[in-house]
Parts: sequence; structure tokens; C-alpha cells
Amino acid sequence: MITLAENLKKLRHGRDLTQEDLAEFIGVSAQSISKWERGDNLPDITILPAIANFFEVTTDDLLGMNAIRDEKRIGEMNATVDAMYNDPTIPEDEKWERHIALYRDLARDMPNNYAVQASYAYVMANDASNLPRVREAAHILERVLEHCTDAQIRGEATNSLIYACENLGDLDAAQRWAETLPDAGVSRERAIAGVASARAMKVLGAYSLNSGEVDAVPPSISKEDAETLLAPIGESLKIFALQTSAALNMLAECRRRFGLADEEEYIDLLKRQVPLHELVLADDEQMRKKVTESYENAVANAHTLYGGK
Repeated sequence: MITLAENLKKLRHGRDLTQEDLAEFIGVSAQSISKWERGDNLPDITILPAIANFFEVTTDDLLGMNAIRDEKRIGEMNATVDAMYNDPTIPEDEKWERHIALYRDLARDMPNNYAVQASYAYVMANDASNLPRVREAAHILERVLEHCTDAQIRGEATNSLIYACENLGDLDAAQRWAETLPDAGVSRERAIAGVASARAMKVLGAYSLNSGEVDAVPPSISKEDAETLLAPIGESLKIFALQTSAALNMLAECRRRFGLADEEEYIDLLKRQVPLHELVLADDEQMRKKVTESYENAVANAHTLYGGK
């Protein structure tokens, strides 16, 4: 949830002001600004209009009330979408159109919410059967990338724009956007997992975690705290497993269609995804069952794909 402290800091940085500058403009001490931005204290209610007027926003914007309302509405829409996709009485193509319509209404009412705009465009960018819709998605995503400074939203928007360019047949543009993304070795998840590993080694009193090392002293940490400590490493592993699984599937299909893989190699590439799926979906038995069935069907269909040879 966005707070006054976060909003105040963001607005001040947007004007390229120091805490001292802002304090002088609204007639308070720099220490007061510092406390507000840390969340240690709140401005007097009589000062809020002055701060809002200075930054040309409403007091609701300053306090994050609009953001709270937006979050509530987004949550309600997501619940509606989930219920819709789980309703077997609604035709699949109708579900897709309803999904886009819900996002369109949301994006129309939240033009400056770049996360909503990027999510709406993502849904449309993947609709390769409707090129005008994909073009609209590309336009929205370019606008998001022009104005949004949030690194995560920019990364997601760039990925969506790459899909849109691919679906529009502009592979040179897709390549250019792809080259703006960070190297695979540079990611939030990987960095957090690295920090978690360092924390674990510190708790264990080790400089490395070589297999077979004898622990000198049992770690003084509960199992629950240890699980929490190691959770980021597991999450990072799941993300890379999912990406690797998708790449294996694409590689198998492309090698088959180019005539570079015989039936045995094709099936072998599909089989390599199984342990990755088990890792990613360890806590989702229903989804794991669906993925397993999909894999088994693909293997069973391989003989037909290769012409029964």
C-alpha cells in the first residue's frame, strides 16, 4: 500500500528538491520532512493542503487514498476474472473478450496507473488473431516506457512489447527491445537469492557451502527461521526453472519443425521439463496434474508428428 511517506518522497524527487528545499517552501524544518518521509510522524492536518497545492495534487493523492481505492478495484477485478475462467458454462473465446473488456474499463479509469496500463496491454499483445488490438497494445506499452520510471513495470512492459512486435511481424523491433533488457545474470530474484545465500553462510559461520563439509557448530537458528531465510533462494530457483522449461519446449518444437531432431531427441527434450515442472509446481497439485497430462499427451502425439516413422 502506498503511504504518505512514499508519496512525499516520490513527489519531492520528481521536483529534484532536497528536504531542505521543500521545508523552506512550506515553512517547516528539514527534520520534520525527514520524519514524514521515514513514516515516523505525520504532518499536521492543517499543513496537508499546502503540501498538496505545492505539488499540484489532491490531498487524497498525497495520502494515498486514491491508490487504496485503485488497489481495491483491481483486487475485485482479479477475483471476477478468476471466477470467470473457472466457470465451465462460459465459452473460452467469450472469457477472453470479457477479460479484455474488464481491463479496458480499468485502464480507461486509471490512465496514470502504469501497472494497470501495462497489464491491459499485455493481455492484448498476446492476441495474435487481432492485429489492430496488438497495435493498440504496442502503442500503450511505448507510452508506459516513455513515462514510467518503475524498473519492474518497465521490464514487464518491455517483455510485452517484444511479444507485440513478434505478433506484428516486426522482428527487428522485437530484437531491439530485447537488447534493452538486462543480462540473464542480472535480476532482482537472482540478487535477492545471492543475499539470502550470504545470510545463510553467515549464520552457518561458513565461507562456502561445499557438499560434504562437516559442521563445526550447529547453527543457532530455528527451523522456521531457517525456512524463511532460504525462501528467496527457492523462489529464484522456481523462476529460472520455469524459464528453462519454456525454453526447452520451444527448442524441442523448433528442432522438430526444422528437421533437426528425430523422434527420440524430441521426446528427450520434452522429458527434461518434468523435474522442472515438479519444482515449480511443488505446492500446486492440481496444476501439476494438468501439466503432467499435457506432457504425456505431447509424448503420445510425438509418433504421429513424426509421421509414424
